[in-house]
Amino acid sequence: MKLKKWIALLIAGMMAVSALAACDMAGTAAPQAAGQAEAPAAEAPAAAPEEAPAAEAEPAAAEDGEVTTLKLLAISLGWGEKGAHVIEKLNEITRNAIGVDVDWEWAEWGDYGQRVSLGMASNEHFDLINVLLSPATFAYMYSQNQLMDATEYLEEYAPDLWTLLGEYMKTMSTNGKYYGVPTFYNYASHGYILMRKDILEDLGLIERFDAIDNWTDMTQLFTDINSETGLTLADTVSYCTIYGSEIIAEAEGYDPLKDSYNLIYTDTEGNVSCKLDNPDYIKQQERVRDWYNAGLVNHDLPLDAGTTPDQIVHDGTAFGFIHHSEIGVEVAKEQSTGYPIYAKTTSDIPITARDGGWVFPITCAEPEAAAKWLNYVYMDPECQNLLSWGVKDVDYVVTEEGLAKYPDGKQISDVFHTYDFMWFDCFKALPWDGTSPDYRDICMNQEMKNHPISPYFGFNMNTNAYDDILAGVASAYNQYYRMINYGAYTDEDYEAYRTKLNAAGFEDLLAGYQEQLDAYMAGE
Repeated sequence: MKLKKWIALLIAGMMAVSALAACDMAGTAAPQAAGQAEAPAAEAPAAAPEEAPAAEAEPAAAEDGEVTTLKLLAISLGWGEKGAHVIEKLNEITRNAIGVDVDWEWAEWGDYGQRVSLGMASNEHFDLINVLLSPATFAYMYSQNQLMDATEYLEEYAPDLWTLLGEYMKTMSTNGKYYGVPTFYNYASHGYILMRKDILEDLGLIERFDAIDNWTDMTQLFTDINSETGLTLADTVSYCTIYGSEIIAEAEGYDPLKDSYNLIYTDTEGNVSCKLDNPDYIKQQERVRDWYNAGLVNHDLPLDAGTTPDQIVHDGTAFGFIHHSEIGVEVAKEQSTGYPIYAKTTSDIPITARDGGWVFPITCAEPEAAAKWLNYVYMDPECQNLLSWGVKDVDYVVTEEGLAKYPDGKQISDVFHTYDFMWFDCFKALPWDGTSPDYRDICMNQEMKNHPISPYFGFNMNTNAYDDILAGVASAYNQYYRMINYGAYTDEDYEAYRTKLNAAGFEDLLAGYQEQLDAYMAGE
């Protein structure tokens, strides 16, 4: 294999990022100093709403005619059982273009973390693993020595990804080594209160919902809807947001430093602390507990980790939920729940290093082909549309405005349909019906460009020295998190959670986070 020098790659990457920034396609690279900054540089999405011409043309045949088959594991929320024809089409494209196809395994959302953990424990062969859910995250798998250093393969066989992703590549790196590729999507997210629009309209509550600016009045609205319908909330808090203030718009978005256990809080001065000790978080959870005790929260949520809020709304037992997402959340949630959704924005969440994407596990047998495959699918709009919306004219059609929509007479239960942010380059996917032809451009050149970015962007905690502590933290989390998150707890439960965490050595883990974050901010 011919290896490029790493310094040459960095120089080339910096030149590409600088060129993109000069064209005003995105902001500058993330700084190492505290404070607000522009989003990292990245390539702008194609303006045309239809698939790019390259996706319509026949792919060039592989040079030697040989085909390498990758073993791949990915997350499903019920769509995997309907995806055989999609993967067949994807394989046809990549087999002809680069001589690589995939043996694609789906694992369901609620079981995915366990599936990955068992696979790694048994040294099962996978060339690429889709990461998003704890413990199937970059941070956790890296801490367990489950990932391969893929730097040389990515630099040799995936050159386009460095230009496309720029500084976002840092989200899958530690100490200058790269272990995977992040999904590229609208990283500019917000906190939301999401409601079933049909219920608000039927009860004449749209204007009232819009006018509410405090949690006391919002609680009364929830109570009135519950009294009229018998329905409940399907979720109660947004990740990366703390709703301590009585004023809804004063909710605080923060960077959790990719903590999988929702326990790390970092303020704007770089101070790391336990979220359970945050006074505003305590106020938030006391409010949620009041909701739970009043019957406003679905009582199955604390018990069933495999049930998603979207599924609860889809099943017709919930009137709304509190969530975090990106602009266009109403359209995305309508697709996943089957109901029209109405949204109120509560907070701006700083752009942080997310865990979604693809990693090279230590059992990867074909790293060159895996890097080549990633480089191709991230650059090809047809591949992104396949994994997002399915096969054109089978699972979706394209409107005259250039929007994807369900074929006449079909809905989400009839076709292959997923979340566009989960796969490759979301900006190459056709916007879905209900948004606008320029939706991707708005996300890239307005939302991402102007959104605040965390001063800690690119920080990845190295937890190799904390395995025993993390095992204890995971045990405490599994016992107490859901009951506290959804309000099904007592004061004694809350203190017991703290006690069990401290007994596991959580304070030492906090000190480790602080030490490593300080070093990162100092450029060490």
